[in-house]
Amino acid sequence: MSKLEHIYFLGVIFVGIILTTGAEADTTGSITVNINPSAAVSAGAQWSLDAGITWHISGEMVDGLPISGGSGITYYIHFSDVADWTTPNDKTVKLSLSAPYKTVSGIYTQTICRFNPPFPAVGTLDFCAIVGEAPVDPASGNLQATLSIVKNLVDCEDNPDSCAFIDQLKCSLMDINGPVVDGFPIGNGLLDVKAELAVIAAIYNNPDFSLPNGLNHVMVKEALEANFAYIYEVFYQALSATGYCAILGALDAMDNSTIHLAIVLAGYATQGDSDSLNAISTVCAPLTEIGLPGIDPSNFTTVANGAYLGPDGDADGDGCSNREEYEVSAGGGATMDKYIANVLNPDVHPRLCAPREGMIEGEGETVGVFTADQNGDGQINLSELMRVIQFYNSGGFHCETGTEDGYAPGTGACECSPHASDYSPRDWNINLSELLRLFQFYNSGGYYYCPVEGSEDGFCLGIE
Repeated sequence: MSKLEHIYFLGVIFVGIILTTGAEADTTGSITVNINPSAAVSAGAQWSLDAGITWHISGEMVDGLPISGGSGITYYIHFSDVADWTTPNDKTVKLSLSAPYKTVSGIYTQTICRFNPPFPAVGTLDFCAIVGEAPVDPASGNLQATLSIVKNLVDCEDNPDSCAFIDQLKCSLMDINGPVVDGFPIGNGLLDVKAELAVIAAIYNNPDFSLPNGLNHVMVKEALEANFAYIYEVFYQALSATGYCAILGALDAMDNSTIHLAIVLAGYATQGDSDSLNAISTVCAPLTEIGLPGIDPSNFTTVANGAYLGPDGDADGDGCSNREEYEVSAGGGATMDKYIANVLNPDVHPRLCAPREGMIEGEGETVGVFTADQNGDGQINLSELMRVIQFYNSGGFHCETGTEDGYAPGTGACECSPHASDYSPRDWNINLSELLRLFQFYNSGGYYYCPVEGSEDGFCLGIE
């Protein structure tokens, strides 16, 4: 073999090696799968190319996959099942010499029947926003859109009571946790969403809430969450049994009327009085009428069976029922914020209500009555004025049982509520400005309670 022939032979071998190496590289490919949303990935969603024998995480690339063959090779991607998520259908991916590398996506969804929604976070619970006044965008962002659909399905001419009941299911009107009459729960006289459930929300949203009578944030939070989980599970079973899961499809928490209704009913269950529990059973009665398990009130976690939060309970332990405080503070719905503040304040109670057991005489501000007004006649007489002047001259006052007003001049025990004249600041001392305010009441011939008019102490001059 000549030198030229030898070089040619080596060149052919070298080129052959290169071409062979390239051909071998081109006969394999890779598949990458991205899984969404990230919450599904966090919950454990994975993918597989061998029917679940080997699992891969989101974003992982599997390479070295053969692609030989005239038209390429088809691979099957399988996704893992994850609790509370709907698994994507299997996907097919073809790798070929012209397309050896593929990236595909798998999307999981939380469905109404597999989604185990959390209760609203502390600080965010708003029953009024959940119930609503009118449909909002998104259309099912509160219960009103669903209620409109329900009403459209009802023949109001033949069922006027049903339509009237639906019409009052609004934040500003709703009062349905009273006795059941003719198949419908009627009101107990206290607005549900604006007052009763708002009190529950106020306690739940304040992690530091705690009163001496035992009512606290933890007990309300635990009851709400337990009741919500139970009620939502009942709804889940009903939707599964009736086949509505496939129709409703994937709904997030904001658009899920089932979640909204479960939250509201959990509030009634937490309140715990018998009428509220009966109202829940009545609302959920259609479940039993179609042969499904209904709501069992014995499964609820109530807060002392309504002894704290029911209409005739006593939330703050001041000896006055919530109904009595509502009638004075809420004023028929005009000052609901004042009601919520007062019903959770043991130092504020209606004038005609008996003081709580163990209260030091004179302890506790009486709604509508200034502390100096010992006979509660809406006027400050000379004797009552002189009593506060005595506190002013003595450089302070303190609690003392057995006296005319529950206080005594000078320093001492301060376990009771400060005197109403001691408000700027409340320091167990009557200053000149506070004393002059009482002179105003004395000279004007009377005073009246006006908590919403922006006065310095919640009272106004004159006779109402």
